[in-house]
Amino acid sequence: MKKNSLVYVLIGIFLFSICTPSILKAQDFTKSYHIGAEYNYLYSTHSTKFRGPTILVDKDLNKHWAVGVGVGYNTCPYHPDNGLDLKDIKLIPVFANAQYTFSRNKIFAPYAILKTGVTFMNYEKKQETSSGAYNKVKEAGLYTYLGGGTNLNINKLFQLYLNIGLVGYKMSFNDLDINPHGVAGNIGLRVKI
Repeated sequence: MKKNSLVYVLIGIFLFSICTPSILKAQDFTKSYHIGAEYNYLYSTHSTKFRGPTILVDKDLNKHWAVGVGVGYNTCPYHPDNGLDLKDIKLIPVFANAQYTFSRNKIFAPYAILKTGVTFMNYEKKQETSSGAYNKVKEAGLYTYLGGGTNLNINKLFQLYLNIGLVGYKMSFNDLDINPHGVAGNIGLRVKI
């Protein structure tokens, strides 16, 4: 999704919320399960872009806390890192998440979210200065995401949401590890089940 397209989506959500106040009412809280689908966009510290979908399932523990699990699939055609040329990068994070919602009885429900788990990585690499062939690599690492956002309560069943935060796909203390990381944004839809 291009930067301009994301801006248009956000403007559309804002205009929708202003133009249809009778549809958007404060929701009474009831414990429930949700399934969500989101689109992820990472702008890495190496100025490359990773994109892809994520599926989430979560459960409300009380009025503020929810926990869940999810799996994503992010890709990038090319990413330079630590003197290496990386191509055809595929990242599959499998994670648990905890979300703290500050107020659920509002049209806009702001929250903080933490996701952590494991990322399965698949890519091809070679030295930047090498004219040789790429080598295939499969590895795994610690996935983390810390961010904040807001839900837009459309009705009792549907929530649009948007969050932004910091993400790392292979967190470690070794600065030579391949770890796509940076600022990430997610836009999605949650459905009560």
